[in-house]
Amino acid sequence: MTERFIRRLGFFLGISTLILFFAPAGSSSAQTQPSAVRIGYWATAEGEEYRPLLEQTAQYLTAAIPGCHFELVPLDAERLSVLIDQGKLDFVFLDPALYVQLEERCSIQRLATAQRLYHGKKYSMLGGTVFCLKSRTDLSGLADLMKGTLSTVKGDTLGAWLSVLREFQSRRFDPVRTCKQLVFTDTEAAAVEKVLKGEADAGAVRAGVLERMTEKRLIRLSDFRTLYFKGAHTRNGSAGFPFLVSTRLYPEWAFAACARTSRELTRQTAAALLTMSAPSEAGESSPHMSWTIPDSYVSVHDCLKDLRRSPYENYGKIALGDVIRQYMYWILGAGVLFILMVMVTSYVARLNRELVLEIENRKKADLSLRESVERFQHVVSCSMDWIWEANEEGRFTYSSAIVKEMLGYEADEIVGKQFYDLFAASEKEKNRAKPNVLSARMDRLFREKLKLLTQGGRVVIHEISAAPVLNTKGKTIGYRGVNRDVTTQVRYVKL
Repeated sequence: MTERFIRRLGFFLGISTLILFFAPAGSSSAQTQPSAVRIGYWATAEGEEYRPLLEQTAQYLTAAIPGCHFELVPLDAERLSVLIDQGKLDFVFLDPALYVQLEERCSIQRLATAQRLYHGKKYSMLGGTVFCLKSRTDLSGLADLMKGTLSTVKGDTLGAWLSVLREFQSRRFDPVRTCKQLVFTDTEAAAVEKVLKGEADAGAVRAGVLERMTEKRLIRLSDFRTLYFKGAHTRNGSAGFPFLVSTRLYPEWAFAACARTSRELTRQTAAALLTMSAPSEAGESSPHMSWTIPDSYVSVHDCLKDLRRSPYENYGKIALGDVIRQYMYWILGAGVLFILMVMVTSYVARLNRELVLEIENRKKADLSLRESVERFQHVVSCSMDWIWEANEEGRFTYSSAIVKEMLGYEADEIVGKQFYDLFAASEKEKNRAKPNVLSARMDRLFREKLKLLTQGGRVVIHEISAAPVLNTKGKTIGYRGVNRDVTTQVRYVKL
């Protein structure tokens, strides 16, 4: 039994030794297992040209950044957007136009721009080339491409198609609607083949494709002729560009970090990419490509604005809701001001109507008064009695013209005189104490007989009827009366 116990004890000790021996090794292996870092890239025909650069970049970054293993993930544009939103990509390599779209939508951040080496010179710009066979002398401008066939590569890449489309549309020429046929091929080489075989009148590819195909002895550059857009190929410094180009130039493809990528990893990757651009690090597997600092993408934004492509589909359009939100307080202020203006205008209009009505009433009143005055003047002129008006002092303020016949005075001569001034000597003596006979009576006179003296010195007897004129307070302010010459009747009665 003791022997059996010893054997079992030896067995357990051996197992324990093995566990203790291998456990640290397994733990260390788990701790040093590198984490996967995924680089998604747009796998178009143009994007595949960068495959050697991306493979070399993934290997370089894996070696340069401890604990990270970089791997490439070829994707189409839609899948790229989905995986970025889901947080399944760390970095992306994109065409400039697609970069601008995803920068707005997914908040990606560019770290570096691809750079090419051609004949000893580095450049980080791209453009489009529109070309035809040199033998096609009938094609000299845009007008000649109308109703013709144009070949280009599939995908809305900036270099091969969007840059060309912008130049077309800026000259009011839409190849999609105007050309007889628009042929999209799988590769840019196939688009060139279409033109070479006469299956297309002209082609549109990324600048540099014709030169690279010539170096590979696939075509002869001398067989083709470039169609230029007037002013475009010299507008932004493309004079030093090494390839035949028809369009404006734009930045090369961009290497960008996704929003979920840590700041530290983003910093390390950006530094490593710029270090890799040195000739000593580039290696010889991809001698014609490297990385440089990010270029300005303003020209790409301008291109997408002109083409009304994402994120500028509604560029230049004014939505009513946006206007209301942005200028809400101005609109409210303008509305209140408008209401006040309507109220003031309405009030002024009402005042104008009342004023017009008052003016009309005054015109009618003036007309009525004028007619009354004329009627009065006519009645006065027809009357044989002297009609007069005096103030409170008894001085005449009005006299009818008949006074000329009755007393020999003109009507104007009478105005300003007192009754006392017209009295005969005996009448003056009688009223010497109160020369203002009118005010002395305090009441109306009715058929009072007074002796008056004419201008010629003759005494006449007038029968006077008069009444005081009162103001609104009942105060006497004058007198109105009528004189009738009764001299003949009085003498006849005496006789």
